[in-house]
Amino acid sequence: MACAVGVASVIAAIFLSNPGNAAKEPFVNVTIEGLKETYKVGEPVDFVVKVEGYGCDTGFPSVVITKADSQMQQQQPVWSRFEIRHFPANVSCELVDLYKVRHIGDVTKYNNDEQERMRTMGSVPIILNEGKYIVAVERITPTLTKEFSVVSTG
Repeated sequence: MACAVGVASVIAAIFLSNPGNAAKEPFVNVTIEGLKETYKVGEPVDFVVKVEGYGCDTGFPSVVITKADSQMQQQQPVWSRFEIRHFPANVSCELVDLYKVRHIGDVTKYNNDEQERMRTMGSVPIILNEGKYIVAVERITPTLTKEFSVVSTG
């Protein structure tokens, strides 16, 4: 009997000392990387959105660019990108490790990768009007935002 208790204690110690075996709490970390402070009119707005964490895989979050205008009550998107995904309403979600990366302004990849075009709506962002703009990564709480400017080429 003492031997069984000793073996059980060793197994419990191994299980508890290995963090990979412990139950994880869901979390999501979203970052916008490589977004410049200033772009020229007509230049592709090039940046990377990363989603890392552990939780329910609900697809890639929406990425929306709006003009930063304090006068407007309702800001209209000047560019947006949504993944096309359909989930049945009655399906429970399995918690998984998350690591997703989207290179938003990669013109070559977008033009040469049919799967990239089919998976998403919205082409590479190219803005033709000067001003301040906001990138928002939505469907996460809170929405992640970063500001940038578009200036004249001359």
